[in-house]
Amino acid sequence: HVTLSHLLPVSGDWHETVWDPLPELDLSRTLIVPAGQVRQLWLTIKTHGLEPGDHDLTLYMGELAGGKDQTFREVPIRIQVWPVALPTDKYDQMNWTGLDYSQNSDQSIQSMVDHGMSVCYGPPMPSVPLDEKGQLAGTMNWAKFDELIARAPSTWKFLWGSFPNPQFPEGVGPKDRNSPEYKAWLESDVYFQGVKTAIGEMVKHLESLGIGYDRWGFYPIDEPWNTGFTAIPELRRFFTLTKKADPKVQNY
Repeated sequence: HVTLSHLLPVSGDWHETVWDPLPELDLSRTLIVPAGQVRQLWLTIKTHGLEPGDHDLTLYMGELAGGKDQTFREVPIRIQVWPVALPTDKYDQMNWTGLDYSQNSDQSIQSMVDHGMSVCYGPPMPSVPLDEKGQLAGTMNWAKFDELIARAPSTWKFLWGSFPNPQFPEGVGPKDRNSPEYKAWLESDVYFQGVKTAIGEMVKHLESLGIGYDRWGFYPIDEPWNTGFTAIPELRRFFTLTKKADPKVQNY
């Protein structure tokens, strides 16, 4: 129930050095303390499975140097577990993370689970091949997506910044996103059909993985009021579009 860890220095955004990571001590249980400096030893106590009441243990600390002046200490530790039963079902809590291996190891994801986090960003989805009318015109490769989403526990919920990219054939729709023609294209029936097809493929695949509407939503803009009202019309357009394509989808 007790894990021994030590602090390591890493480069920080606001300071040259930040003492932040807490890796476990290795089997030697050794800390190196440079002359004139100090090092912190952390004890992480997991009370799951411990009976209510006091649990006493002793931490033995000594130095590797031998001789008559060798330092040795016994540090008594008492863990007090209160008779409180917390809910055992999962709760929703915002969690700014993703499932890509470059972002999180298996250990860090397990740590999030242990700490009650249950919401994350969903992994990128493959583009949806469409014909000139916005109908499905090919197959989608979900292999990478399935590999990443399998790392999440079955209780987690997911947020996606948008629906899968509707990939129209070359020449269908303008390329310049800043042109008046492109804005008109986004209001066209063909583009809407493409979005509807893309969301439909997304919903169908998520359901095949056991992920229903109650476990995911769209999260297109973060804190839209930060710039005043400027992002609200864009947010409203996105929500109107997705709800028209599928009234069951959730928007965050």
